Amino acid sequence: MAKWKLKEKPKEEVKQTKKFLPQKKEKTAEELEAIEEKKAKQAEAKAKKKAEAEAARAKKKAENATKRAAKKKVSDKKKKERAQKREKFYSKGFGKVLAIVGRFFAKLGHWIAVPFVFLWKLIVKGVRKFFQLDDDTAPNLVDVKKEKKGLRRLDNRQRAMRNRAILVAAVVVICPIVILGGFKVAGALELNGGFAGSTGDTYFKEADVTKYITEQTLYKQYAKSLSTWQQYLSMYGMTTETFREKCIQDKFQHEEMVRRACDHEGITVDEDKVDEHVASFRAKYDSDANYKKALENAGFTEDTYRDNVKQTMLEKALIEKVITVDAPSDDDVKTYLSSASSTYKDARQSSHILFDAKDTATAQSVLDQINAGTLSFEAAVAQYSKDEATKAKGGDRGWDKIESFTSAYNNGLSGLSAGEVCKELVTDSEGIHIIKCTAKWDTPDTIESLDGVPQAIIEECRKKKNESNQATELTTWLQTFATDNGIENKVFPMPNGLPYYTEVSASSSSAASSAATTTSTG
Repeated sequence: MAKWKLKEKPKEEVKQTKKFLPQKKEKTAEELEAIEEKKAKQAEAKAKKKAEAEAARAKKKAENATKRAAKKKVSDKKKKERAQKREKFYSKGFGKVLAIVGRFFAKLGHWIAVPFVFLWKLIVKGVRKFFQLDDDTAPNLVDVKKEKKGLRRLDNRQRAMRNRAILVAAVVVICPIVILGGFKVAGALELNGGFAGSTGDTYFKEADVTKYITEQTLYKQYAKSLSTWQQYLSMYGMTTETFREKCIQDKFQHEEMVRRACDHEGITVDEDKVDEHVASFRAKYDSDANYKKALENAGFTEDTYRDNVKQTMLEKALIEKVITVDAPSDDDVKTYLSSASSTYKDARQSSHILFDAKDTATAQSVLDQINAGTLSFEAAVAQYSKDEATKAKGGDRGWDKIESFTSAYNNGLSGLSAGEVCKELVTDSEGIHIIKCTAKWDTPDTIESLDGVPQAIIEECRKKKNESNQATELTTWLQTFATDNGIENKVFPMPNGLPYYTEVSASSSSAASSAATTTSTG
């Protein structure tokens, strides 16, 4: 078979052929620049398209969030309306009967709870004894089955033991479920049935009023013993009933009327401003634990404190819009200062140097240098103080009767004379303080002139008097607003068994009305 072989072309022919093939042409600088420009435009168009897609997705996401927020708002409104209808139902008629029945079952549940626990222990003890669970000689059915290597029919004794075990288990499991279910139903009826008062169709729960009185009023201060609480009420001519009524009116009904008036006037509060106020208060404490402890001491949680700040801002905005009062004169200030002379008795102005809570060694060294005269207080403030708010003012914190200091700080300041620096470090939730008393003033028996009264105290009294005038005018305005809009405020009779109740005979109820206004809600 012949073998074929590729015949090679002569070199001269190959060279001649290459002349007619397309030759690769080098690109010019202009062509390369055009190509790069084209690529840049393509990349820019691609980036623009991607940005538009991301913007569209973000817009869609924002629209969905807005829809969810609107849906949630409608849902919350419906929930609130249902809750108000439910509360209204349990406040009168058949609902009130259900509430009474609920309270009865709640008390019945409490009566049953203690003996039930005792009964449960007896049942468990009896079961263990009956089945000889602690006896090592008791027959082991598993071993018997293993020995027989198969299923074995239970004899009469074992069948009876099984049935008794099932019965005991049913009693032990079902009884707690039934009783706890009764507790839950009774508790729900009690919660929805116990109201202290109302503003229009809004009802205030007795439990909320009790919590407010026991945690945020002067009851918390005076209730260390029953006698001191009775003395406080007697001093202002109040009974427990009138004290409760005043708290409902001044706190719950007043705040609800302010909210309704703000809705009517189109007044809102920027949530960011509320957040700023809360954050500024939080910044005063070096840890979350100390911040929460300060709130707890004031009777607040983080949520209730925020609600309180928002309510205060709403009321201030309402006053600015609907109330106009003349600025207090010097005579008004003198009258107010005379009536509040005990408030400003033994007042002290102070400056401080603040150190971190862990910087005890540095703080002690600085205090020793100040007391030795080798370091001035003012220089130490500029060099060491962590309190940026007062650092520029030489550490000045103002007057103790105006500003809110911790009890530890007040105790450290109380024994100092003007110009004196504390001998020992003062530690509180803010950190470590070196305190200097910069001025001292005591209210005279009679105030005939404002000469000699510290300007800060004059301005504070002027501010307090102005706020008092505004509060009085706002109360009158809200009463007119309620009448014009058919809003009725009610205080329901006080139930028995409230924790702050005590027997007091009010000897001077007429004097109580004015005194309680400024003192009862603390």
